[in-house]
Parts: sequence; C-alpha cells; structure tokens
Amino acid sequence: MLKERRTKHVGYRGVKLADLETGVELPDGSLVVPMAVVAGEETYGVPEVFSSDAPYVNLAKPLFSESGRFDTMVTGKTVVLEGPIEFETDMFIAADEAAMLAGAGLTVKKDADNTLKFGVAAGANVVVAHVVIGPADHSDGRLVLTGLFK
Repeated sequence: MLKERRTKHVGYRGVKLADLETGVELPDGSLVVPMAVVAGEETYGVPEVFSSDAPYVNLAKPLFSESGRFDTMVTGKTVVLEGPIEFETDMFIAADEAAMLAGAGLTVKKDADNTLKFGVAAGANVVVAHVVIGPADHSDGRLVLTGLFK
C-alpha cells in the first residue's frame, strides 16, 4: 500500500519488469531495482540475491499501482514513482519497526516474502529515504517517509 502525501514534482513512469517478474504480482508500495538492459530498455525487478550495500539500491523505485492502468500479469509492465516524494506505506521490514524513529535513515531490504521493502539502514547500507513518522507513532501503523527516487 502506498498513499502519497507530498508529490509536487513526482513523476509516474511505466517500466518493463525483468523476465523473472513477468506474471508476478508485486504489492503497491514495494520496491524494484534495475536488473538489466534488454533491447535498449532498462528492466526492473527483485534480484534473487540482494544486498542493501549494492550501488543499485540508489536506483530503487517504489511501485505505484492504479487499478486498470497496467495489467502486470499480461504486459510485464508496471508504474514506478520518481522524484522527491513523501508517502506512507505498509511496505517495511517488521523486525526494524522499533528503530524507525523520525529522522532515521532507510535502505531497501529483501523480506522473507521475496519483496523489497524499506528497512533501517546500518553500517554501509545505502540510504534511500528518511523516516518522517514511524509505524509506532502512526495511527494506522504505517511508515511515513520522504525520499528522492532517481
């Protein structure tokens, strides 16, 4: 789930999913990273082996699903958000919830369900966003974050 809060300069871009992701339903608000360039077109997806320290984490993009806009199961395409944005989501690593305090750096982590979600950055992890309101302080238990998605 992704609920936009501040989106003045955000862009919505249709992207092709990597072959492994065609036919896979990725949840709204989860993330994808660049996987490969196929026929001059960059493809996005969820790599089998994922590292929060890898440079491709800087290029992670949140998914935006609009009912009826793209049928990912048939077309292998989806919509991602780009630019500066503040939004709330339930796509975060539950084990990191206690450390999600205002101002904390967030990275991208692969959850047990093979979905890329936001998690608290530590050590050499690439920071992609910051916590505005942590799940413990949100009335619906969601994470409110701000980030610049390139």
